[in-house]
Amino acid sequence: MSGSGEKKTPPTSHDQNFKNLIIDYPEDSLEFFAEPEAAGLKVIVGNI
Repeated sequence: MSGSGEKKTPPTSHDQNFKNLIIDYPEDSLEFFAEPEAAGLKVIVGNI
């Protein structure tokens, strides 16, 4: 139905879904992707 004037939004890609998860859960993302670095950050942040 090309003449109806409706605009279709493009489907969300899997890449965008991953980016959204990383933005929404940064600490969990660091633990998952870079566990040794995340452990060091927890010590630093925990002392503040």
